[in-house]
Amino acid sequence: MLAVIGARSIAENAVLDFTVTATDPDFTTPTLSAAPLPAGASFVDHANGTATFNWTPGFTQAGVYNVLFIASDGVSADSEQVAITVTNTNRVPLANAGSDQFDLPEGHQVQLNGGGSSDADGELLTYAWLQVSGPVITLSSTTSATPTFTPNTLGTYTFQLIVFDGIDHSVPDTVALVVVNGAPPQAISNLTVRIVADALDFTWSPVTLDTAGLATTIDHYEIHRGTSAYFTPGVGNLIGTTNAATTVFTDKQRRRRQCRG
Repeated sequence: MLAVIGARSIAENAVLDFTVTATDPDFTTPTLSAAPLPAGASFVDHANGTATFNWTPGFTQAGVYNVLFIASDGVSADSEQVAITVTNTNRVPLANAGSDQFDLPEGHQVQLNGGGSSDADGELLTYAWLQVSGPVITLSSTTSATPTFTPNTLGTYTFQLIVFDGIDHSVPDTVALVVVNGAPPQAISNLTVRIVADALDFTWSPVTLDTAGLATTIDHYEIHRGTSAYFTPGVGNLIGTTNAATTVFTDKQRRRRQCRG
């Protein structure tokens, strides 16, 4: 005789494990079986009148599964159909505030991007942005996946994004945006040129400010030949370069008569 099992209920991604037992009045050890087994489930007959049902339903297996359990001594059988109900388990969404952004020019619009956020259950997400540090700004929207703002102050702006799938909120994700001065460096104001033997020696003072009057860092200097004070630099008129710490340059081809720094 098969012992009563009764209906069972389990949530997705949780473990359902129970023992099935049966006895025979003739002291014969009954054979235990179960069918149909849900995908991923196992049923093991221990050949001693007991068996074990084990199942961890996946996140896509919510529903009701009817499984027939049978105990047989080879002559007669006893059975019970058991309804196993799997309830849906919501998976917490994942917020993605995007990659950190560097060297963003002051005064230019920038965009946050939470479009990489996801929900494994495919639920529609809502967005909640919050500035957590940096010069205070106003986002175009705190509930858009891709809000914008225009920074007018140098510094690092940090924002937090939380997404919501209608049931659970995500763990916050943060992104940092580094805003730098976007003004070009000031022009060299004291370039001097000397003829030394068959060469031209150029010297100038370091440039330390930009056109906005703020301190700036020079990467390198370029020496071009040109025909006016204002021209478009190009590879074709480039004579040479120096690093930021070098403010002298020697041109040994004197036929280049007009040069600009």
